[in-house]
Amino acid sequence: MKQSKRQARDRKREAGKQSQNAERSAAGFCASCGTGLRPDARFCHQCGTRRDGARASARWNSPIFVLYAVIGVALVVAVAGIVMTSGGDAPVAPPAPAARAPSSGAGDAVDLATMSPREAADRLFNRVVMASEQGDMDEALRFAPKAIQAYGQVDRLDADAHYHMGLIYSVMGDFDNVRNQVSIIRQYTPDHLLALILEHDAAEQEGNSVGADRAAAAFAEAYDSEIMAGRPEYDAHRNTIESFRTEKAGR
Repeated sequence: MKQSKRQARDRKREAGKQSQNAERSAAGFCASCGTGLRPDARFCHQCGTRRDGARASARWNSPIFVLYAVIGVALVVAVAGIVMTSGGDAPVAPPAPAARAPSSGAGDAVDLATMSPREAADRLFNRVVMASEQGDMDEALRFAPKAIQAYGQVDRLDADAHYHMGLIYSVMGDFDNVRNQVSIIRQYTPDHLLALILEHDAAEQEGNSVGADRAAAAFAEAYDSEIMAGRPEYDAHRNTIESFRTEKAGR
């Protein structure tokens, strides 16, 4: 009997609290701490109690949440301190990558400094010839002197290298030096097919049809025996040799 009366009193007391909380909430005050609430607030910004008087979920009041909140505030304060001590400057951009050596060909990022002198010279030669074939003479003439200089750094030049230099001088319109390269090659191989091609092309560009015909005839006569010699530069420039044979040497 006593327990029933006590329960009844507790229910009455709880009902009174709820009625009081409802009155406070309707009046715009927190039912728990009495803090004034915004009309659209669902929770008290002071103690976290819901507007209807119930406490917010336990996770908001748990020790771990409080710990996370303290850590978050500490991080914000630390970052703010760093910005203030740095004078408020904008973040420093990362340093730009180190400059690379000029590439050896269009769209090619290979560093010439990593190559042997001959490899670098040949790469520049390819760039000159490619630009010339594409009609970009500004590009070809810009790199032609660099290619000649690069071949000058090679200790020992073979017939293939002298042929490359002859082509570069031809692009530059320096036919005296084209003939110099022809003479160097023919000192060792009088009927060298690539030397005869250079000689023909220089004569043709200068308008010397007699000299061009003479070189073409010498090429045709020497072709069979020279091809049988199996020179490595002939394999490297086989398309050029066969095209010249078909178009200029009457075969």
